[in-house]
Amino acid sequence: MNSYIELNIPSRALEYGKALKTKLGTIEAWNYAYPITAANLVGKHDLALSLIEDAKKVNSKKDPIKQLVIYALELTT
Repeated sequence: MNSYIELNIPSRALEYGKALKTKLGTIEAWNYAYPITAANLVGKHDLALSLIEDAKKVNSKKDPIKQLVIYALELTT
């Protein structure tokens, strides 16, 4: 997915990112970083905010590093 963002194709990165839940058996807060970034790049800020809320729910252990990443992504939206 990072390749799509580097190639400036955020719409493809967003499609790939939304499919992560079905591809991975378990998903962590880290896995939301690229879909959130892609959603912001294509101007879908409401989707980015909903992905941030999902990432907060996934981070049930309240890992401080993951919390920091989630808050940083929330500030970019």
